[in-house]
Amino acid sequence: MGDENVAREVIKCFLKDTEQQIKALKDTLDSGDTPMAERQAHGIKGASGNVGAVGLQKVAYQMEQAGKNGDLTSSVSLFEDIENKFGAFKLTLDQSGL
Repeated sequence: MGDENVAREVIKCFLKDTEQQIKALKDTLDSGDTPMAERQAHGIKGASGNVGAVGLQKVAYQMEQAGKNGDLTSSVSLFEDIENKFGAFKLTLDQSGL
C-alpha cells in the first residue's frame, strides 16, 4: 500500500471516528457530565493533531481545559466551534480531493 493510500485510509478513519466522538460529546454535554466531556475533548484533540486538523485541535484543547476547570457552560459554548471546525476540515479535504 502506497503512502497516499495509507494517508487516505487514516483520514477516512479519522473522519468516521471523530464524527462519532462529536456525537458522543454532544450527549455528554447534554447530560452535564463535565469530566466525561473533558475526556471526549481530549480524544478529539489528539486525533485532530495526528491528521493536521489544527483548528479543531485548538478548540478541543479549549474545551478540555474548560472541563478540567469544571466549567460546563464554557464547554457547551465551545461545542458549536468543534462542529464548525470539523466541518471546515472535511470541506478542505473534499476540495483537495482526499
